[in-house]
Amino acid sequence: MSKDQKPDFASKLIEFLASVKLSFFLFIILAVTSIAGTVLPQKAQTQLYLDKFGKMGNLIIGLGLDDAYHAPWFVFLLALLAVNLIICSLKRLPAVVKIVNKDPHLDLERFPQPNEILDCTGDPAELASKAEALLNSKLSTPLRAQAAEGITVFAQKGAWTRFGVYVVHASVLLIFAGAIITNIWGMNGTMVIHEGQSESQAELDGGGSYPLGFKVRLDKYTETYYEKFKNTPSEFRSDLVFIENGTEAAKASLTMNHPFEWGGITFYQSFRGQSPTEFKARMIQGGESHEVDLLWRRWTKLPGGVSAGIMEFRDKINMGDKYNGPFARILMQDPQGRKHQISAFAPGFKIPAAMGGDPHDIRFEILSVKVGWYTGLQVKNDPGVWWVWIGCGLMVLGFIITFYGSHKKVWIRVTPQKTGGCRVELSGSINKNRPQMRRLLSGLAMALKPQAPGEE
Repeated sequence: MSKDQKPDFASKLIEFLASVKLSFFLFIILAVTSIAGTVLPQKAQTQLYLDKFGKMGNLIIGLGLDDAYHAPWFVFLLALLAVNLIICSLKRLPAVVKIVNKDPHLDLERFPQPNEILDCTGDPAELASKAEALLNSKLSTPLRAQAAEGITVFAQKGAWTRFGVYVVHASVLLIFAGAIITNIWGMNGTMVIHEGQSESQAELDGGGSYPLGFKVRLDKYTETYYEKFKNTPSEFRSDLVFIENGTEAAKASLTMNHPFEWGGITFYQSFRGQSPTEFKARMIQGGESHEVDLLWRRWTKLPGGVSAGIMEFRDKINMGDKYNGPFARILMQDPQGRKHQISAFAPGFKIPAAMGGDPHDIRFEILSVKVGWYTGLQVKNDPGVWWVWIGCGLMVLGFIITFYGSHKKVWIRVTPQKTGGCRVELSGSINKNRPQMRRLLSGLAMALKPQAPGEE
């Protein structure tokens, strides 16, 4: 492109996508988003954000910060950063490849400004041979050239370390690829299983269910307590049985920090508690009432096109003279997909206005409940995890190469003097860590410097 010719749109776009400023901006935005995703509750009910943050709750939901890591704009920023790294690498990599593959004889023929100059005695050929031996021990097998001005010896080391930054770039792309693979084909959810019962699907964090293809039965749940702290559990243990085609295929004792993998899915001991195994309630809407059976943290379709599930249960709450009995918090979803929380009590109790009402004028009365222990399992299928681990390993390797490796070149020229003796010139170049090159040249100069009588 000539100086007078203006760059076209494609050139400007490539220049923008390859800019370091764009990389810095994207890293800042992603870092701020990650902080927000850590501070703010993720994947909670909409009402929680409205109650806790007021008007800011609408902004949090509108920006997708309630599920920051899956928000479309967050994925777009990751993709833009990946494009930035790819274009930046492709633009600068050819020049690095050219430097690494450069014929060393071309460097041998030139001699930069010397950094060290010595006046030595002895035969020039012997000094050149000594210089060769030193460079061979410090760098690599040297090259040697005879010219009118003297003998030049050249050696280099670590040209390949210039690729360190591109190893880091590749590691970031692998981590992104692993995250995308998990985001598209992975699964993250929970299972709640009562003692003696089995489940064959997990409730996804983002809503919906995921069929496992097999059943998981909880034979027994136990807790172990510290001897000195009788009320503090030291271990939660779930004895599980994995059933395929009606046959017990595997058994596992799940504890905290000791997961178990089966069928490509990893199960973690996450939480535990007591919940209703049977829950009968009366659903009252307008002048009609229906007796319904609700499930713990599972949707049940009810008359009127609504669905409901039990989110919280207490076998007894004491409100003084007003109420002393069971309590449940029920999550209801109307036909339009909107969700509402409803408090349920025993029949005859009038819900205080302070606890809120439901816009659909629906209420529930608790008729009978059976309570049992349950175990809460985190269920995860992460097909991109190995890509992430490989990327992390490459990133560590890339940082080691980038920060601790360098491309060093050293020239030593031995020139005979008319008055006798030799002049030895040392020159070096390094792409980073110049003090290291100064120390190397000083060490070589000391080794080549003639020793005074009595010196060792």
